[in-house]
Amino acid sequence: MRPHSTSASSPPELTVLIPCHNASQKIEAAVVDWVAALEQVTPFEIVVINDGSNDGSARILDSLRRDHPQLRVIHQLHTGEAQAIRRGYDIARGTYVLELPLAGSFEPRHFWPLWERRLSYQVLVAFSDQPNAKRRLTEWPGQLLEKWLHFLFGIQLRSGLSQYRLCRTHVVGPMMKRLPLPYDSVGTGICLLVHREYPFGIREVPVPLAEAASRTPSSRRALLIGLEALQLWWATRRPWFRRRKPKTA
Repeated sequence: MRPHSTSASSPPELTVLIPCHNASQKIEAAVVDWVAALEQVTPFEIVVINDGSNDGSARILDSLRRDHPQLRVIHQLHTGEAQAIRRGYDIARGTYVLELPLAGSFEPRHFWPLWERRLSYQVLVAFSDQPNAKRRLTEWPGQLLEKWLHFLFGIQLRSGLSQYRLCRTHVVGPMMKRLPLPYDSVGTGICLLVHREYPFGIREVPVPLAEAASRTPSSRRALLIGLEALQLWWATRRPWFRRRKPKTA
């Protein structure tokens, strides 16, 4: 089977979006592994937003770009992961976007359960199916946050804090622009907006994530996400926030 190729006239089906800040020890392996996993399956591109790295990540990415035509690299000043993800959606050419932060260890084998369900949902969220009894007493911030999100938006989202999402670009891209600025918890915010407009558009998919990829948030982080969810709930009640219908000729 010949590897898939993409061009300006044939956009890819998948964009793998990687925000990168001082990830020189991980970025090369991530790019190489995902290229090898995807090139025989579907037309794709990998978009890496180099968010002001100063550890040599830029040099590594520029070298990788010469060897992998599917790789697109954007160098920018450090603005934070949330803004890097927003910019990635602005330039993504794929029908679907896989958000792939490097903080955990989301491997290609974890991706296929999401990809197989892509046609039926707007957003697919990976969450860990490996409960850890030793961490049970430390999970209360996440549990309270889940109840808070359910109270505000009526959504049961066990994985509201998951970093790994497969999204329809034409749905989630415009929603990124509707999130209030500044808004740090873009992943949770997008899930809330999608749930509001597509009540059955989100599906959680259990995968065997490593502990580092499914860690419970600190109480401070959970509080920040909860406050931003309240901000978003209030914004969605304002008439100016509601999506305008396209004008008819």
